[in-house]
Amino acid sequence: MVAASGEEKKREKLLALLKKVLALMDQGFYTNGKQALAKLADLHGDVEGVGDVARKRLESPMLRRRDIKLSRKKGRNGPSKNRLDIYFMGDGFLLPDQKQRHFDRNADAAQGIVSLQDFFKEYDKFINYWAVNLESNEEGVEKEGKSKDTALGTAIVDGRYMVRDRARIFSILDKWFPGEHDRQAVVIGNDYANIATGGGGTAAVCKTMLQATPHELGHAYGGLGDEYNKEPGGGAPNPYTGPFKIIAPNVIAGNDKAELLKNAPWKGWLDSVGTNNWSGKAIDVFEGANRQVKGYWRPQRVCCMKDSGSPFCVVCMEVMVRRLFEYVKPIDQVWPKETELTAEKKAVTFRVLVLKPKTHDVMVHWRLKTLARDSKSSDSGSQEREGPVKNVSGRLQVIDGYFVHYIKIRPEELAPGRYEISAQAWDPTPWVREEFRKELTAWQRWTLVVPESIGKAGAK
Repeated sequence: MVAASGEEKKREKLLALLKKVLALMDQGFYTNGKQALAKLADLHGDVEGVGDVARKRLESPMLRRRDIKLSRKKGRNGPSKNRLDIYFMGDGFLLPDQKQRHFDRNADAAQGIVSLQDFFKEYDKFINYWAVNLESNEEGVEKEGKSKDTALGTAIVDGRYMVRDRARIFSILDKWFPGEHDRQAVVIGNDYANIATGGGGTAAVCKTMLQATPHELGHAYGGLGDEYNKEPGGGAPNPYTGPFKIIAPNVIAGNDKAELLKNAPWKGWLDSVGTNNWSGKAIDVFEGANRQVKGYWRPQRVCCMKDSGSPFCVVCMEVMVRRLFEYVKPIDQVWPKETELTAEKKAVTFRVLVLKPKTHDVMVHWRLKTLARDSKSSDSGSQEREGPVKNVSGRLQVIDGYFVHYIKIRPEELAPGRYEISAQAWDPTPWVREEFRKELTAWQRWTLVVPESIGKAGAK
């Protein structure tokens, strides 16, 4: 064993010191943390993994990332590869620790408001919430032309708080959290404005209007349109008088009601009654949307896109849920990890851990399929074909709040050969119509080989 050289020992000690400094910043002690980083960069700038890392942190406005659920004792975030990651980022907050704690309180409050909204409440386990502290050089944000040097360069224009450069936001997420974000960010501005905005993956809300966050996420994440019928900042009416036009999945424009009903994106919901209309409220075309009284139409009288304190209407809810399953699959983990196994003289247990919505279950269906190989050969070799399929009763085990479905296969009860074991998991929520159920479905498949020495002759 070769002893470490003096330089290697020095680097190991500096790496340990750097780790402590970064942990200090993660605990919210930014002033002391940055002072320590500056010393490391100055005194040990030539030490790889120390000086370069310290300089990188000093040159960026990024101070720390915090798991909001964990810090609020509301659970914890899950693996980003199978979650929707929503980031709360501050703009216009100075470095001193007490100033950044002001952002922390606002981020926690905004996430708390979001988590009370029906969609976000039901699918809480599917979503990660992160707070990112950013240092701005000036307090507040640009307002009505008076510029400010801030981390994200957001601005208030005519009373509207807005993100002017989405790429600036996403570049920070790409740099510091690659593979751990979905280009969904809520920017909390340290200033006062009358109107929040959202779209294209970003929502902008000032600290005095956090209650608008669910509505703005409807824009930013869901691509939904406004359903209220007045300009928030005032202004003369501008009714639509042109031909039929789709404004958003939940807003259309036109003046011929028959044409509106025929072409509305939500026409599939129009005849929904009973359990097919989970809201129990009328679904039609109601005039008044897109900040205008006339010429624009919405699906229901009440919706979060009309009033931030309301639940989503059936149309908007379906959009939000279908969008979620673009990021998240109901099967979160599987065991065994290998997808092809050779049986031994013992039972094989197959498990899937599923993400559970708050008030309903994800369904899991197990199947055992016999595989066979055609005797005819080809250029690519023999071809595997499907044999009989047998439904298998699975069991459920709840471990520390995690829902694990499993089956046990006993190879000695099967004939020698190849088998496919599959688990199909799907979300039966009434918030999505049956025609889109496949989007809410995930499969896990394993191949099990039962050798002649183990299989049961004559078994089926």
